[in-house]
Amino acid sequence: MERGEANFEQFSAASSVAALAAQGENTANKVLKLETDSGWSPVDVKSVVHTSWLVLRLVIPLFLFTMILYAFAYFITVNDSRSGFFGPSITPEILMIKAQSERLETIAAPDIAFFGDSSCLMDIDIPRLQSQLTAIRSMESYCTLAFLGPAGFKAQIDKMLSRGAVPRRLVLVFNWIGFDRHKDWDGWINYALNGPPALQAPSMGSVLDYMRRKWVDEAVYAPLPGTFGLYYGGASAFERTIRENHGSAIDPTHGLDITSLTDMRKSLVGYTPTFQRQPARATINEAFREAVKELALTVDRVGRDRIYLILTPLPDIIYFGSAVTGMAEAAQKIQDDLGLSHDHILQTGRAMEAPYFSGGTHLNRWGREVFTDEVAKVMRERFQERTASRRALPAAGEQ
Repeated sequence: MERGEANFEQFSAASSVAALAAQGENTANKVLKLETDSGWSPVDVKSVVHTSWLVLRLVIPLFLFTMILYAFAYFITVNDSRSGFFGPSITPEILMIKAQSERLETIAAPDIAFFGDSSCLMDIDIPRLQSQLTAIRSMESYCTLAFLGPAGFKAQIDKMLSRGAVPRRLVLVFNWIGFDRHKDWDGWINYALNGPPALQAPSMGSVLDYMRRKWVDEAVYAPLPGTFGLYYGGASAFERTIRENHGSAIDPTHGLDITSLTDMRKSLVGYTPTFQRQPARATINEAFREAVKELALTVDRVGRDRIYLILTPLPDIIYFGSAVTGMAEAAQKIQDDLGLSHDHILQTGRAMEAPYFSGGTHLNRWGREVFTDEVAKVMRERFQERTASRRALPAAGEQ
């Protein structure tokens, strides 16, 4: 019985093998028929080698060219002392410093030069101001950030003076936000003069960022973050705006939905400020005052009779109580520490309606027009008065 079962299993296995062999023969016959009918071979080694060679003839030169280009870009990146300006995570603040430092090194001495924080850059429209002061031939703003403070502005002015560019008048502009100065802000002074640290052993991504920002930024759209990207677009467009507007720009955070200054003024009819719980802390601390005393050394070099001071306005909703007395005391302390006479303080309004602001420090596009017109009025009156008084003085030897 057992022998019969074994014979049956052997017979079944042999039958399976025979069936598989028959199936393989049928498949082979089909392949042979397909090869005969179409001339195609299942494995044509010569054809594969030829095709691969054609592909490699295109890919290898392209790969080598790309590597050479990347090596060149890498070499340029690590040897560019200002490569930090072209790295990743570029912000509007860094671009302000970049644009203004480049202008500071190249532009001839203007009749009037502005130095100060970003409220100066965003709140004073230099082309609009120039158009209202026709007796002034040239006007430039080199304003950057409150982080630099008076000592940083001194370093900028010294840099300008070192190449013999001495303006006829120099206007210092401060905002209340910088009065409470912190020690860790001092690093921004070197940052403004020498740029951010150069890219050391940069990654491929950093090199590609450098290439894009340095060479093809105009052609490749890479918007800035937030509303700056919506309003300006990319970094190069923001820098170009600063250059073309003689060192001034617009803070687009608020106010873009209003199409004209007339409409802005209409929206303020019946406006009543809703005061915040706490006023602005517009009090000068010791670190700020020490920095002003450093700035006074450069004021002496330029000449006190050429120096003027402006304090940019606060939103009216935080200008009450201690903020009012703080701003008055701040103006007096800065005046005293710089050794300026009272008529060199350009008395503009200390506060403006809150809807004119993009935030707590910068005016929006319509607020800057109102404030610029106010600055123009004060400058026109002050400078004309001084010109008239000089003409009235007798020449030496006539007394």
